[in-house]
Amino acid sequence: MMDKRVFRRVRLGRIALLLPILVGATFTWNGPNPGDWNVNVNWTGATAGYPDDNTDDAIITDDDTYTIVLTTECIDELRIEPVIPQDGNSAWVKFESKDTANTLSCDSVKIVSPSSGFGPTQVQVLDNAKIETVDGCP
Repeated sequence: MMDKRVFRRVRLGRIALLLPILVGATFTWNGPNPGDWNVNVNWTGATAGYPDDNTDDAIITDDDTYTIVLTTECIDELRIEPVIPQDGNSAWVKFESKDTANTLSCDSVKIVSPSSGFGPTQVQVLDNAKIETVDGCP
């Protein structure tokens, strides 16, 4: 007969393994210009990889112009939070898609403007790319 304490430890261990999957991760863009969404080294965060799960958050904090080549993914939140642009004017983030149409589906999208006295945050979605908000990922 299995000791109840051993069984409890095993069950709690399995729950602990699932916890990171349920909680998700936050990733911050640090890729080149242009850079591909689905390349691990273009992101920093709590875990290795890139935002590709419905519990992941993606943050883009730029001080310049960035072009990000999308792949089709579904994430929790996309936040564009520019810092003061290097040229003192405005920050640009451009999303594009290579040969095929790609859609970034997000539970929420937040675009924040830099401090007053600087130009606006400008976001462009080009070349078969699409960003949409959805109520949960399929």
